[in-house]
Amino acid sequence: MTDDRPHGDRARESRRATSNGQAPALEPWVVGLLACPLDLSGVRLNGSELVCGRCGRRYPTRAGIPCMLANQALVEQKF
Repeated sequence: MTDDRPHGDRARESRRATSNGQAPALEPWVVGLLACPLDLSGVRLNGSELVCGRCGRRYPTRAGIPCMLANQALVEQKF
């Protein structure tokens, strides 16, 4: 399926989605393509973070872009 709207219409809609100060949510099909860079497990969207299903590492999104660098992942320490 293609989007036949002129580019300007799509750009205006994109700006409108972020005018409230929040980053646009990731589409479910995009999340389905992503995997944890450390253990290659699938991730799920939890608020504005992507969470690995196996190791639990959390990867932030910035302006709607997932930041999936292993050295920037948030890990909860278990005692």
